[in-house]
Amino acid sequence: MILTSKTYTMNSDQASILTVNSLGVVQQLPQRAIWKSRHPVTFDDSLPVLQNWIIECETDHKYSTLEPQPLPKRLLCISNSGPQVSVRLMERDSESPSNRRGFYMALSYCWGSSSGFCTIRKNYGEHLRSIPIGQLPKTVFDAVEVARRLGFSYL
Repeated sequence: MILTSKTYTMNSDQASILTVNSLGVVQQLPQRAIWKSRHPVTFDDSLPVLQNWIIECETDHKYSTLEPQPLPKRLLCISNSGPQVSVRLMERDSESPSNRRGFYMALSYCWGSSSGFCTIRKNYGEHLRSIPIGQLPKTVFDAVEVARRLGFSYL
């Protein structure tokens, strides 16, 4: 049994609202080849399926938007310009107006009882310049990698 969810972006005159519309059990998988074995599936195996789902959403869904959206107040900026991936904290309001809209992925997860990594006053300025990718919790590190591989610059 495999659970699947569908996410849609709906537009209104006031704002764009991102919602998870449904969660269900898949009986027949069009991408069955990915799940044909009981061995762990790698991200490289899953990437083409994720890319196809995004293309399907952009081309087939009535409420999908291809226009850059207003960015959240604070997010992670992912850069691929050098030999390594770099991540920094970005404050939307400190960016030029042309950089206040874009496409981004959202991550929602439970931090647990305590988080070993957090932006606080003491490291705020440092995180605006750069966040050592090795310090990120595994969940955030993986989300950065997914966003980067799917072509998103913001998380």
